[in-house]
Amino acid sequence: MMPEALMATRKRRSGTISPSTKMDELLTGHPEVIAVMNRNRMLCVGCLLASFHDTGDAAREHGLDPDALFEEIAEAIERSQRR
Repeated sequence: MMPEALMATRKRRSGTISPSTKMDELLTGHPEVIAVMNRNRMLCVGCLLASFHDTGDAAREHGLDPDALFEEIAEAIERSQRR
């Protein structure tokens, strides 16, 4: 599980995302995350379960580490906000 301090930092820097953010909300609010999904061969865009799965659920479904995926998503959002 991600340490509380790191999660709080990610929340501040990335807006309102957290590991419990649903995938459809994440993809709609932060389209830059689509590249992360594609890079990890995740088919979340258009998936019927995207409104039910959070980042951890999606990571586990695709055999990925949930903390590493959340970190990659947060970094993509932060990069886009710096532009």
